[in-house]
Amino acid sequence: MEKPNFTGLSHVCIFVDDVKDAFAYYERILGAVPNQHIPHWKNVGFFQAGGFIEEAKEAEVSIGFMDVPGTKFTIELMCYHKPEGRKEPIIFKANDISGARHVALKVTNIEEAFAYIKAQPDVTLINTTDDYRVYQISKTEPSDFIILTRRRKTMRRRSRRRLTFLETPNIFISSTSMVCSGSLSRDTRISGTDPERGGNGYAIY
Repeated sequence: MEKPNFTGLSHVCIFVDDVKDAFAYYERILGAVPNQHIPHWKNVGFFQAGGFIEEAKEAEVSIGFMDVPGTKFTIELMCYHKPEGRKEPIIFKANDISGARHVALKVTNIEEAFAYIKAQPDVTLINTTDDYRVYQISKTEPSDFIILTRRRKTMRRRSRRRLTFLETPNIFISSTSMVCSGSLSRDTRISGTDPERGGNGYAIY
């Protein structure tokens, strides 16, 4: 049985109650730069990968990605609309056993990596049924995504930065970009590649 062949860290996910509010918060606190927003996204394969096998058709989530300047660190913000989870956050102390919500790692052998991790006696997957496996992200339309960029707008006396929401017709999820279930990765996030080349992302938890 082959161990996972890692190629790098993709992102760290933080669950929030409002993605846009979280953009403002982490921009203020960390200086993080929003670069992508996926509002009210429905994708059966994505939710199956996240363990919501029976609820996948009705599930809905909003996702945002932020870059932290000066690092290769990417923050993923995620807000589930359906199915709803616990609304009140749990605040852990520094010595409480809790763990990160998830850390996404890039791999080149997703099927083998999944089988290896699933076989470990001290690992509990987010879905323990026999139906849980590596799922392929379902077809995604370009209109599902909003790319956020920073533009400089020159004013008479000063220049200021503003966030601009752009609709892009050429975004799709590439087969090499998806690494962890329940979250998107654009090669760290969404790959801006020609959709005619085909390929959907894969997910593993």
